Amino acid sequence: MISRLELFEVVNNQKRWGFFVVSGVLFIIFQFILDFNGLYGQDSHAYYQYSLKLKAMLQGSENDLGFFFWPKLFPFLGAFIGLTGTPVLLGLQLISLFSFVGSLFYTNKLIQLYHKKSGVLFLLTAAVTQIYFMRGGFLVMSDMLATFFCVFALYQYSRYIKQEALTGAIFFYGAVILAFFTRYPTGVLLFIPALNLSYLLFIRSDMLKRLIIIVGAVGLIWFLMVINGNFLTSLNHLLGTWTPLSIFSKTFLTPDGITENFVPNGLYALGNFFHLGYLSFGVFLLPFYKKLKGANWVLVVSIFIYLLFLAGHEMQNYRFLMIVHPFVLLLLFPAFDALKIWFKEKRVLVVFLSGVFLFNCGFAWYSFGKLLKAHTIEVEIVSAIKKINCDDLIYSFYVDQSFKSYGVKNKVKNFFYEDYYVFEKGALVIFNEPKFKNQWEGHRVMANWERLKKNYQLDTINLHSDNWTIYRIK
Repeated sequence: MISRLELFEVVNNQKRWGFFVVSGVLFIIFQFILDFNGLYGQDSHAYYQYSLKLKAMLQGSENDLGFFFWPKLFPFLGAFIGLTGTPVLLGLQLISLFSFVGSLFYTNKLIQLYHKKSGVLFLLTAAVTQIYFMRGGFLVMSDMLATFFCVFALYQYSRYIKQEALTGAIFFYGAVILAFFTRYPTGVLLFIPALNLSYLLFIRSDMLKRLIIIVGAVGLIWFLMVINGNFLTSLNHLLGTWTPLSIFSKTFLTPDGITENFVPNGLYALGNFFHLGYLSFGVFLLPFYKKLKGANWVLVVSIFIYLLFLAGHEMQNYRFLMIVHPFVLLLLFPAFDALKIWFKEKRVLVVFLSGVFLFNCGFAWYSFGKLLKAHTIEVEIVSAIKKINCDDLIYSFYVDQSFKSYGVKNKVKNFFYEDYYVFEKGALVIFNEPKFKNQWEGHRVMANWERLKKNYQLDTINLHSDNWTIYRIK
């Protein structure tokens, strides 16, 4: 009978199919057991709705796409898949799922390229079962697609550096451009590899090769700029909000209200190394950091610049750490390998790995439970609106982002975008006062709500989970 240690070694030696099998099982759990369709929060619904518009445009039935703040490559790919007859929502989910698998696959190839060892076991403990990274493969968000492009770009960069393969350089630039037009911050992460490769390429290549790469890059950039017409505005916002003061701050007043975080931004930016959702056993690696001596300088500087970039913004969102996580794992692999050898010598490797897997699964269940609860509330409120079965105007905030995705066609006025002094009698109001009163104190959101309560009578129609309430204005 195979021992548990031998089983871990078998898993560690699997190069390809392990990631596909585990990801497939997780997809079945999310999709069919938990009944989670990947939609959660404003961003995911915005991507889905814009993808539907893009599909309609490609079919010739939509001319006005409206304003879209984020890069458009992710919803564009979802729309393109939708043209095959596949539901757009499923297409967007599959993009995230296959990007998740591809990110793991190429991170393992990078570990093999740099360290001549399989990284499957490390990735299973430090990525596949770490909820903050893993959930990106099951959300209708652009983060995991951007992560895949970043990892693929780094792999192609490494191919050129180690083997001087021209195809590596070509694929690298293509991946960088695709990554940038999936999520703009990838440009910060990939800037140093791009700068270094450009220098090496131009001193090693003849004029024809340089010309081919330049023309190809310019053509792809031009195409993606056409479908991302507002990218200069978005980019200016992204770079213009950076300040070194944010590195030491944990409370911020932004257009999204007052945000109070548990730790300063400088510590938040180190989440890939120590946060329980990204690397639950990160502290165990500290004694083995000496193994990181001589790490590739391009990798180290890229990680540092990107984390510094995140720390200088007036917000903390652990989603933004996703694209750099494979880079951090590549950097930390020698420390993990030394830790594994040490535990193996102590004959407690199986205990350690089993503990990590169990903890990761427990934390994943706890963390994802909160996300699933928010998703469930969206579905619950939409279901209640449909049962009311009316075409009345709806005043709301936050939860109304999901209405179009689930077929609610009522006209909606959002408390965030406009000051309201007169409210339509008979209209519905969907609000969560306990949830919003602190974060949005002094903001238009709470000002609208207070004016409504002061000047109108509200009948409570439905009470829902987590203090969400549906009212009717009398």
